[in-house]
Amino acid sequence: FSFAKAQSIVFYENSGINDKSARAIPSSPTRTILPLTGQWSAKMANGSVSQITIPSSYAYSGVITFERTIKIPKSQESRHFELVCEGVNNQCKVYFNDQFVKFHGVSGTPFQIDIPSEYIHFGADNKISIEVDSRLEGERSFPVKASAYSRKNYAGIFRNIYLVSEPEMKIDDVDLDYA
Repeated sequence: FSFAKAQSIVFYENSGINDKSARAIPSSPTRTILPLTGQWSAKMANGSVSQITIPSSYAYSGVITFERTIKIPKSQESRHFELVCEGVNNQCKVYFNDQFVKFHGVSGTPFQIDIPSEYIHFGADNKISIEVDSRLEGERSFPVKASAYSRKNYAGIFRNIYLVSEPEMKIDDVDLDYA
């Protein structure tokens, strides 16, 4: 682990043992996986910005926005895109090129998000923003509030994250009629 200090928040970066393989998505000759681990910018609530390595975690109660830009080739225009996060704590909002895509409120669980093709700029830079909220709350988080003997509530994008590109048609899309 390495440490990055940003405005009194210590990020515990997992750069030394960073696994860039996609565990949640099996490999396929028609599937392209773009790892998004590595350098991201972290925007704090007070406006300060730091460069950190994802995956990482931190012990801070509040909202931090993580951003990164990626280029998607024009040749990928006819494909379907999903953003796969293997672990974000506690809850997050995902934006693609400043367009809201999804809210994920289940702490620490993997999730996949379809990215609509109209949100993607093919052949140009694309901005991915993930607004991570680490505050504990009664309706969505466990524990509801920290007690004296509770474990630390580490937050962040603490596991792998990647963008998956696949052909537009999937087996799920096929509809068969038989008599």
